[in-house]
Amino acid sequence: TGSGLQWLNNFFAQGGKNYIDIVAFHGYFAVDTDGLLTGISNLRQVMKNNGLENMPIWNTEGGLSCTINMPSCVAEVSGATGTVLARDLPASVQRGTIARAFAFMWTNGVSNFNYYTMEGTTDTPPLVDSSNGFDTTTNLGTAYYNSSRWIVGSSLSDAYLTPEGIYVFKIKTSANKPAYMIWSTKGTLKVRTPTSWPSAASR
Repeated sequence: TGSGLQWLNNFFAQGGKNYIDIVAFHGYFAVDTDGLLTGISNLRQVMKNNGLENMPIWNTEGGLSCTINMPSCVAEVSGATGTVLARDLPASVQRGTIARAFAFMWTNGVSNFNYYTMEGTTDTPPLVDSSNGFDTTTNLGTAYYNSSRWIVGSSLSDAYLTPEGIYVFKIKTSANKPAYMIWSTKGTLKVRTPTSWPSAASR
């Protein structure tokens, strides 16, 4: 928040920056994950103003929450008019949202992400099913696991947004193989991939 950044700036200016190893923030996101970029950008500016532009950034508490941007969630639930819960979003929307959040944080220098939810919460979906002894991974938990596998150990070759509103992330995996993350910001689109891209399974 704005007040949080002001507090952080004062903390740095008064010498606190000499006693830390990372800079942490809490970053929640709705279906419109672009909001994460603004928060991270503002945090980076405060860090840069205090000579900390090279210090690691961790998102130590975050998750999918429709309260962050309700309209972006309502648009994904058929018939919804007022408010919806992130738990009620279609499975495909939950999967896509967590993958995009991972990608945006990764490409903006966030080196650690701790997903947070709480038993009994009415919004943020859990990663495991508490009704089954916490032994069963939820749909979102599987997406979280897969997204982290794509990113951890990989490097980013290029990233851009096409005029059609499609994000393209070119990745070199930990096995030194090319991979691509693509998604549309304008709903479902049919995408023709370049013939130079290697054919592979998609998710």
